[in-house]
Amino acid sequence: MTPDQLRLLGELEDWMVFGLIDVPEHWISHLRERRGGATAKDPEWRAAGLGLRTYPWGIAMTGAGDYFGSRKASDPAHAVTLTWQQITRWGESIPGELRAQARRERFEGGREAQKAIVDRFLGRTTVDRPVVVEVEELTLW
Repeated sequence: MTPDQLRLLGELEDWMVFGLIDVPEHWISHLRERRGGATAKDPEWRAAGLGLRTYPWGIAMTGAGDYFGSRKASDPAHAVTLTWQQITRWGESIPGELRAQARRERFEGGREAQKAIVDRFLGRTTVDRPVVVEVEELTLW
């Protein structure tokens, strides 16, 4: 997968990515039935006016105007595309040991552990993660 395709997978919620890692064929059918779109989370794509769109053939980061979901995978309005077959191959290419770890974290781990695993699978670095700042509570007296 290309870096942009991994970025496209990153537009999905973490629980969806976990599902695609664990049982890709089940979660692909779930995603395919969701048909629709979403605002891009990635600031660059959002600034370019692109959005996530689900198609019968896969998912794409695409421009506005496809109200009936009729664009083909090769349409030039798409910034990046992923077919269901590509997503399935990606999920199946993950070694069994890592898939088992993801499965455990999916059901037993906390949000931070899950986020770390998804970041690892999508090739994100810690630089991409938002910085959490502890705010000191002040009193007025």
